[in-house]
Formats: sequence, structure tokens, C-alpha cells
Amino acid sequence: MQKAASFFWGIALTILFRCAAIVFTITKKRIRGSLVAVWSRGKVLLVKKSYRKGWSLPGGMRKKGESWEQAAVRELFEEVGIRMEKEDLSFVAEVAGDLGPRDRARIFQVQAESHPTIRIDRREISAAEFVTPGEALKRSLDRTVEKMLRTRR
Repeated sequence: MQKAASFFWGIALTILFRCAAIVFTITKKRIRGSLVAVWSRGKVLLVKKSYRKGWSLPGGMRKKGESWEQAAVRELFEEVGIRMEKEDLSFVAEVAGDLGPRDRARIFQVQAESHPTIRIDRREISAAEFVTPGEALKRSLDRTVEKMLRTRR
């Protein structure tokens, strides 16, 4: 039953994501989001979102009135259950997003002393794991994550 529910959530979120991309492209709406690279013992946390191809970093859109850092902290907790403070984050880069021509995202990173416990809902996030950069580059990655890992090496 759990797998069936996760499957249908994935389909619904995929449709919503694609519709949002079309609407944001047509309306040229400004979209802002934050991504977080969680590093621990030389490994980075990757997530598999049910509505996207490839592995990515935890993150998502900013809410009205939120700073980039506040969005990063909130999304990290919502997607993988990891609590961090915005002071723990360090800025990595600002990149183009994929939800239209005016979509921008900021990537932050945080260093964890040990692998934090990961909690996912199996709806939006279908999988999450810590991997070395070399292991990550052998996977299908979001282009932003791939670029970040290649420049880090």
C-alpha cells in the first residue's frame, strides 16, 4: 500500500512540477530557491525527488518574506528532517534554475560532523543518501549538482 501511495504521489507531483514550469515560463515570474549541500566525512547528501529525473540536493522555493538562508534551513528540514541554523550555512553559488527564464537558486553548504539521521516522506523525496563525489558523478545528476561537484574536485 505504501509503495502504491508513493507511486501516485510521484505522478501527481511530476504533473504539478511540469505545469508550474510552463506557467512560470509563460508569465516570466521570478522564482527564487535555495539548495543545500550537506557534507559529512567527505560525502555529500543527495536526494531523489519523485517528480524529477536525476539526483539533486535538498532544497526548494523561497516563501514570501523568507531569506535565501531561511528557505535553505526550512527546505532541508522538510525534505530530509535535518535541522541546521542559517549561521551554519556557507554560500557556494547562485545558479539558473529550471522553472523558467527568471528562476534563480542559491546553493549553500553545511559541514556535519557525523552523518545526520535522514527522514524522508517517500512522496516528494523518494530516496536520500550520502555518497562520495566520485560515486555521485557516476549517477544521473541534476546539472547544477554535477557542475558543483566537478568544480569542487
